[in-house]
Amino acid sequence: YRIDAITLYAVPAKGPHGFHSLGRVIESLLRTSNNLLERLHASFFFYLFTAPGEFAEFARYLPPVIILGLAVSFGGLRLFVQTGWIQKGQKPVATTEKQPQAQGGPLSVWSMRERPILEVVCTIGATYLVGISTIFIVSSRWAWTALKESRLSEVILLSSLPSITLLVFVAALSRFYRLPPTTPALLKAFNLCGLGVVISVIAVANFSLSVSVAVLAALPLCLVPVSLYGEQQAQGTTQLFHALLFAVRRVLAILWLSIVSPQGLVAAAHIIGQQSSTDSTGSGVTMWLQRILWESVILKTWFLPLVSIIYLPHILQGLIVCVLPI
Repeated sequence: YRIDAITLYAVPAKGPHGFHSLGRVIESLLRTSNNLLERLHASFFFYLFTAPGEFAEFARYLPPVIILGLAVSFGGLRLFVQTGWIQKGQKPVATTEKQPQAQGGPLSVWSMRERPILEVVCTIGATYLVGISTIFIVSSRWAWTALKESRLSEVILLSSLPSITLLVFVAALSRFYRLPPTTPALLKAFNLCGLGVVISVIAVANFSLSVSVAVLAALPLCLVPVSLYGEQQAQGTTQLFHALLFAVRRVLAILWLSIVSPQGLVAAAHIIGQQSSTDSTGSGVTMWLQRILWESVILKTWFLPLVSIIYLPHILQGLIVCVLPI
């Protein structure tokens, strides 16, 4: 029933602190935790201990993360509304004898345009299938053996293969199947809405993980460049400048998202570990990954599934936005 319990085995000690005294210390710690749990009227994991005698309740530190998640979701909703309308021009306000002069200038004329929702939903579903395949790869016996033999680069490459395959497939398919110009913006809108919900929900259960997801994913996904009007409307040199600037922003977004992807973060940590004097072989990252795999398989923790099935698909959707044609 997943009830927390421990079993202690000890050898009689010659010193003053024997098994009996250690047992009394453990009993005191358990009683203290139980009394603290009753005092807080909730799990003490919802509280941050800022000092030995002080703690901060979740009502103080949780709102900023919730507000950040809402801001990301509202940004996605705003982009979703923009993908459904396009400004066709302006028309003057009709004047009458009672109102001889128009107030506020001419009125904007808007018209609805197509939203490729089905294509975007299928693309999002494909990214989640890639996440499921990735967790199967990293949880396999081969991955465990490769990590024990310090073959981390092979694990990173093989776990990245489904993502790379999907990116190449989408980029090639978009060249033959012409999509509406609002497809990248609509995919970004769905991505931001989902990311905001993920940040807000995870914050209640795991505050540190929610902050990590918000810091790593929210900013680069919000800055992914999209065009709501297809080709640039300007002419001549101005059009060329805007096209080059847009291409540079896309390349920078691809690099940023590749670095904050799970495989990119592991590779960066491995390279930094090899450069340091304390861990020249990079074995620290390998041992850390082995610990995560062991906890996921044996203890059934949800860190690895969350990274593979939730975090990775959102990063992958941002990369797909960058590879889709304007």
